[in-house]
Amino acid sequence: MPIAEYTPELFRDLKQFVACLPKPVNLIHRPFVDYYYTDNRWCKLFLYYSDSGEILGTLGRELMRFEYKSQEILIRFGTNWYSLQRGVGTELGKFSVASAPGSFGLMFTGSEDTLAILHHRGWTFIPGVKGYFLNNP
Repeated sequence: MPIAEYTPELFRDLKQFVACLPKPVNLIHRPFVDYYYTDNRWCKLFLYYSDSGEILGTLGRELMRFEYKSQEILIRFGTNWYSLQRGVGTELGKFSVASAPGSFGLMFTGSEDTLAILHHRGWTFIPGVKGYFLNNP
C-alpha cells in the first residue's frame, strides 16, 4: 500500500514534499510535526507514496471524543490535506475513514479541490459555518 503513517524517520521525505507545495505550510517545522503527529494516538499524519518512493500527498487525522444524547461519539477532523497529483487526496480520505471505523468526519474549511472531494463523497454541508484563522496573512 502506498500510504504510511508518519514517523520521525520519514521527515526527510516530508521535507522534500513540502518543498514542492506552492506556499509554506506548518509541516516544514519538524518539532511541530514530531510532537503533534507522533506523541499520541489521537493525531496521525498519513503520507501517500508514489511507486518511486516520493510523497505525493499528506492528510492529518485528528480524533476527538464528544458526547451526544449521553452517548460518546468520535469525530474525525482532517488537517494538512495536500496532494501533488489528482486522486491522491481521495485515497487519503478513504484511508482516514478506514483508520477510524465508527467515527464521524468534520471539516471546517478547504480548497476548491478538497470541497469537490467532500461533495463527491456525499458530505452534508451546513450553511453559515465559517472558518476562523489565527495569524493568517
